[in-house]
Formats: sequence, C-alpha cells, structure tokens
Amino acid sequence: MDRPTTPGEIDQRVAVLRRLKSHLLAQRDTFERYLDVLDREEDAISEGDLERLGTHVELERAIIAEIYAFQKVIDPLTDLYRLSYPLAEPEVPKLQASLERVKAEVLARNERNRKLLRESLDGLRREIASLRTPKRARSPYGDVPAPSMIDITT
Repeated sequence: MDRPTTPGEIDQRVAVLRRLKSHLLAQRDTFERYLDVLDREEDAISEGDLERLGTHVELERAIIAEIYAFQKVIDPLTDLYRLSYPLAEPEVPKLQASLERVKAEVLARNERNRKLLRESLDGLRREIASLRTPKRARSPYGDVPAPSMIDITT
C-alpha cells in the first residue's frame, strides 16, 4: 500500500491504531479479570460452596459475553490495521501475543476447574450411591404361605 499522502489519511491510520490498541488492552484486562474469577471459582469448588460457585459462574458468563463483544470490534479493526500498516507497527503484535498468552492461561485454568468440578461431582455420586435406603419393616404375614384350602362350610 502506498504511503498516506494527506493529513486526513494519516489521522485515520493513527485513529485505527489507537482504537485497536485500546480494545486489545481492554480485552486483555477482561481476560485477567476472568483469571481472577477462575481462581475464586476454584476455591469455591474445593470448599464445596455452591452459592459462591453459582455467583462465580454468573460472573464468568458476563465476562465471556464482554470478551465476545470486544472481539466483534477487534476483528474489523484488525482488518483495517492490516490495510493501513502492511509492514506492522511493533506494539500491536506484542499486545496480540500478550493477549494470546492470557487466553491460553484462561483455557488452562478453565479446564482445571472443570476437572475439579467433575471430581467433586463424582465424589457426590459415590456418596449418594453409598447411602442405602432404609429397609421397610417386615410384615408379620410375610412368611405365611398363601392359603391352599377354602372352608366352604357355614
């Protein structure tokens, strides 16, 4: 792509670059908040605190929705950035690499929490299976054989 010739083109490229950087930084911060929620969620799973776990799951859903909203804005900005800066500006790839590292950490912790939750559920299933239903009281007539003769005299 040719070098920008007008101040308007330069301003437009700078604006795209600034917006992309700010959205990448905001998304990275959101992922870091997600990591914090995952840590607290792990504690709630380990302690068996279902109320806290429910709260963290709701926070997690809200953060995931926020991440998707950022991604909808970042994708077109990335395309504009690539058109405006074919040789790549040095800060953006660093931000994207940092974001990818945080994403990988989120996925690893999320998987760890799933594994903990699965183990916790398996333990609860075993505990429920080990509980026996109380036996019903035996009927005093349970051992009496069925009658084989009928008295027809009256």
